[in-house]
Amino acid sequence: MPPNEDDPQKSVSAALNLEEGRRQLEELEARLYVSEERFRTLVESTSDWIWETDEHDVYTYASPKVKDLLGYTPEEMLGKTALDFMPPEEANLIKAEFVRISKEGKPFAGLENINLRKDGRRVVVETSGVPILARDGDLQGWRGIDRDITERKKIEEEGKRISNRIKQAQEGEQKKIAGAIHDIAGSMLVGLSSSLLLVEEELKHGGANRALVKVYQTKNLVKELVEMMKNVSADMWPPNLEIAGLSGALSALFSQADSYSKIKISRSLHLPDDWEKHHKRAGIVVYRLMQEALNNAMKYSNAKNLEVVINYDNNTVRVSISDDGCGFETDKVESAESGLGLKIMRREIESIGGNLLIDSKPEHGTVIKAEFPYPPPPPGGGGGYTKIPRQCRGLSHGYRGEPQLTYDKFMLIRVIIADDHSIVIEGLKAVLKKTADDILIVGEASNGNQALKIAKETPADIYVLDITMPGLNGLETMARLLYKNKKAKIIILSMHDDAPTIIKAFQAGAWGYLVKESATEDIVRALRTVHRGQYYLSPSVHNVEMADMISASSGNLEMQNTGLTSKEREIIQLIAEGSGNKQIAYNLKISINTVKVHRHNIALKLNIHKQTDLVRYAVKEGIIKP
Repeated sequence: MPPNEDDPQKSVSAALNLEEGRRQLEELEARLYVSEERFRTLVESTSDWIWETDEHDVYTYASPKVKDLLGYTPEEMLGKTALDFMPPEEANLIKAEFVRISKEGKPFAGLENINLRKDGRRVVVETSGVPILARDGDLQGWRGIDRDITERKKIEEEGKRISNRIKQAQEGEQKKIAGAIHDIAGSMLVGLSSSLLLVEEELKHGGANRALVKVYQTKNLVKELVEMMKNVSADMWPPNLEIAGLSGALSALFSQADSYSKIKISRSLHLPDDWEKHHKRAGIVVYRLMQEALNNAMKYSNAKNLEVVINYDNNTVRVSISDDGCGFETDKVESAESGLGLKIMRREIESIGGNLLIDSKPEHGTVIKAEFPYPPPPPGGGGGYTKIPRQCRGLSHGYRGEPQLTYDKFMLIRVIIADDHSIVIEGLKAVLKKTADDILIVGEASNGNQALKIAKETPADIYVLDITMPGLNGLETMARLLYKNKKAKIIILSMHDDAPTIIKAFQAGAWGYLVKESATEDIVRALRTVHRGQYYLSPSVHNVEMADMISASSGNLEMQNTGLTSKEREIIQLIAEGSGNKQIAYNLKISINTVKVHRHNIALKLNIHKQTDLVRYAVKEGIIKP
């Protein structure tokens, strides 16, 4: 409505109000301009790409930073969707995620996706966004930001690769140590068992003086075993680290290095007095660091001098190891598989809150420096470990008796034995010589290749092969023997008593499997059983469950070559122990009629129709005790 011309006062008031409104509008426009400039400056200065889309996810705005991120200009982005800039396989994955986000209509953050730059290179992008909503709540589009995280992902992936390689190296070291313990202990136990068995035989026949000689030999074997186990244990955790502390353990390590190396080692060790009380974990880390550094210096550096300094001040322990050797390019070595030891050292030092610096140049020697806090920071979490249960440990022990077996004394069983520990061969030879005049050792080998060579030149009835030997292991040797002679009879000798290993041996063609812990007691029976054309499994692991597993896997194993199934052998045992049909049915959870069918089949297979004869058979075959 126009101002009232008849009322000058009202006209003036309206004009003033109009001017005030115009002034406020100009002020608002100025503030809006400043705000827009600030936002434009922020958008253009940030390293991230800011974007907007419509309700169909089509770009309606792209900040200039998209050029740095993807190589496209903002204008090239408009009218396209994010999926247009992704590899096809990535687009398929992200499309489903976009559909979910659109349905929810809520802000999202940290969505990682792969984009293709204009030049074809791939970049990893982290996308976050918020919905643009109309007043009525309808979705009108999205506004968000994309950040280049390619380098971060590379670092993360490299960290994972390093962690995996470190884990593999640690597992390899554990496997090596476990294998050494397993192998040494098994071989020494065979030797000890054979010596004790011979002592027993001498005492039975009144040979007290000869038994005394065997006792002395056994004592020496025990000493050797103890010494070997000490050496292996020292590799895992030096005992003097616990007894003499880090200073004493390092002194012993340096003295040992002095004895077999020409490097002159100077050292200066100053540790806190209460070190062992507060920092046992760091002790082993520093000890391992010294081991690795000494090993590298002696093997690769050609150094003449090595200096070790450990100091403690300002609540920090500092370690320095320097040599005057040939040096190396740290970047190349640490990035290669051969530099894994350096990576492990670095990770170990970091695990106690410290850091490691390696400075080395070709022809200028190497300096390794480490430092970590003392006293140590409080642990971040609980320790301990999860013990993984061993498979098949629930198998019950079979009967270890020695039923009277008939054999022809005038038919010699010729045997070739292969084991990389001479003490095993000597122990088995001694037992066979003393207790079995029908068995003759015609060949001895310390590895698979040697066994094959002997087998080619010397006829044998049975081959006894250690499952773990250098060069060719027992299973590989067996495969080559069977390739030359399909009728070859082979007994595998092993410390392993787990079902998978035993099954694998029989599947590969073994006639027998002898566990080392009972080898001296079972060797004679094993050889005679296999020579008669029957399969053999050490009594310590031979039971119905194991026999079923082997039979199911190998498909051709009948433990006594009679055609009896494991269920029939179990029924024979129960009959021989005095159980009737009703009790057998109850024990085996089968019907009485099924028991009768099994008994009928047993009678046909064995041609045994009287219960007393079946009991004699069970005793003879070792199914029950006599």
